Amino acid sequence: MLSGKTLRLPICAISWALLTPCVLADGTYQFTIDSQNSALNSSISVTAPTTGTLIGNYDATTNPTGTRTKPGFFGSFGDTENVPVPVTVSLAVSGDNTTNPAGTFVLRLDTEGGVAGLTGLTLDLLGADVLAIAATANVNWSTFRTRNPTCIVFGGITIPIPLGQATVTTLTAAQGEDEAVGTLIPAGADSFTIAIPVTVEVTLAAAFLEQEIPPTPQSIPVVFVATVTLDAEGNASISAAIEGFEVSQEQEGPIGEPFNLPFTEPICQGNLIFTLQLQSLGTSTSLDATLIASGTKVPPAPTCPCDWDTSGAIGVPDIFAFLSSWFAMDAAADFDGSGSVAVPDIFAFLSCWFARPGNCV
Repeated sequence: MLSGKTLRLPICAISWALLTPCVLADGTYQFTIDSQNSALNSSISVTAPTTGTLIGNYDATTNPTGTRTKPGFFGSFGDTENVPVPVTVSLAVSGDNTTNPAGTFVLRLDTEGGVAGLTGLTLDLLGADVLAIAATANVNWSTFRTRNPTCIVFGGITIPIPLGQATVTTLTAAQGEDEAVGTLIPAGADSFTIAIPVTVEVTLAAAFLEQEIPPTPQSIPVVFVATVTLDAEGNASISAAIEGFEVSQEQEGPIGEPFNLPFTEPICQGNLIFTLQLQSLGTSTSLDATLIASGTKVPPAPTCPCDWDTSGAIGVPDIFAFLSSWFAMDAAADFDGSGSVAVPDIFAFLSCWFARPGNCV
C-alpha cells in the first residue's frame, strides 16, 4: 500500500503491449508532405469599395456617332454633350477553393515524457497553384437620357457586370526557430496522437483588377493535431489537421487609376463606358488543411567519447572531468571497455583526447 506518495509511470508503461513500439518511436523524424493526397480548403472573399460612373462612348474626334449620356428626365441636351451618370457599385466577390499544399517539418517524439515537439514547419498552402474566384460588380444608377439612340433609361435597375477574377497568388505558413511542444498519447500498438499549439507566420499576396495587395506576414496561432503511425522499419506516416484559421490583408485607397469597361445598356442598346475607381481593397481567407506526410527517423547526432564534460568541444576541462569520474570509480570511466575502472582507462582516454577521432572537434 502506498501512502503519501505519487506513483508516476512513463506513459508507455501503462500497457506492456505498447512498450516496444513506444521505445522504437522515440526520436526525431523528418517529414515531407504528400501534396497529391493533402488538401487545403479555403473560402475567400474580397471587399473593394468603389466609386463609378456611366458615360456614352461618344468622342467628337474618334467616335462622333457614338452614344451620349446626360443625367435626369428633362432639360436641354446639347449636340455634343456627353455627361457622366453617377452610379453606385457593390461587389460580389467570394468563393471556395481546394488546393494541394506542400512542405516539410520535423517531429520529435518522447514517449516517456508524453510530449511531441514540432520544428521547421514550412508550408506552401497553395502548392504552386492560385486561389481564383469570379468577381462581379452590381451597378445601380439614377435615371438618365441617351442620344444615339435617343432613349430614357430609368433608374433603380441593378445590372451585374463581370470584372474578371480575384486571385490569391501567395499563401505560405512558416514556424519560427523555437520548437513548439505539445502532448503525445499512445493510440494503438503502432500509433500515437499528438496535439501541438504552434504560432506560424502566414504570408498572403493577392490581386484584383490588376491591383496587387503586397504581402504582409501575420503571426497566427494554430493547433497541429495529428496521428502518427510507425511501420516495421521504424519509418512514420502522419495525418495532420490545421483547422479554422483566417488570414486577412488590406490595402487603403484610392488604388490605381480609374479604368474603363465596355458596357452595353440592355434596354436602349446604347454603347456606354463604365468607369470604376477602387477606394480600398481587402482580402479575407478562411482555411482548413489536411496534411498527409511520410517521415524517416533522423539518426541521433554522433557524440564524441572524449568530450567528457559534453561541452560540444574538446578541451583541457575534459581531462579533469574524466579524472574526477575515474577517481570516483564511476562505471562510465571504464573507457577501454575492459569491465573495470583501472589505469589503462586513463591512457585510453588521453589517446582519444589527443587524436580527436571521427566526430571529435
